[in-house]
Amino acid sequence: MPGAFTVMKSHGARLTLVAFLAVIVLGTSHRPANALAFDPIQNLSNTSTGSQNPRFAVSGANVFVAWEEVVGSNAYGNPIYQVFFRRSTDTGVTWQPMVPLEDPSPFPPQVRLAASGDTVLVLWFQVVDTTIPLVYRRSTDAGVTFGPLQTIDPTNGGNVEVAFTGSNAYAAWNECCSPTELVAYSRSSDAGATFSAPIVVSEVVARRG
Repeated sequence: MPGAFTVMKSHGARLTLVAFLAVIVLGTSHRPANALAFDPIQNLSNTSTGSQNPRFAVSGANVFVAWEEVVGSNAYGNPIYQVFFRRSTDTGVTWQPMVPLEDPSPFPPQVRLAASGDTVLVLWFQVVDTTIPLVYRRSTDAGVTFGPLQTIDPTNGGNVEVAFTGSNAYAAWNECCSPTELVAYSRSSDAGATFSAPIVVSEVVARRG
């Protein structure tokens, strides 16, 4: 029985996706000579700058990928980042053009991605004035278009993780900073249209170096 599997890799200045088809033979130890075949590597970012932190989600025949692109540097030589998104509607055979989801930012976005049905959620941290809030954008048409930027947590944060099933989405992340470090949590019961106010599920005294 054939099964599809997808592997995401980041190679320095480019982002590649390797897809392969594995043939699984049940009830026998024999493996046909052609049991493992690889498709050609596809460069998804196709840029001369740095591509990093790729995340992907699969829903039916749709494959969604989001990552962080280094698009320049500031006056001090520090990198400027931007979140990009691509989608495939044929299980990764072909890909639609890259779509930027945020304005360039001096903070690594730590992008995360989740999908359920035709709804796609892309979360990241973005510098706003003097804070680094947890923000997201939502698509309800399998990544064709995205709604406006929305905020889950307006305070400084990092290390977000997200899960999405049915119409329920869940996010957990670190709020900071000294003298305590917090683990915060928020949920959505309307497929990401809105998120609950963050609640603290863990709090520890920040360690000193």
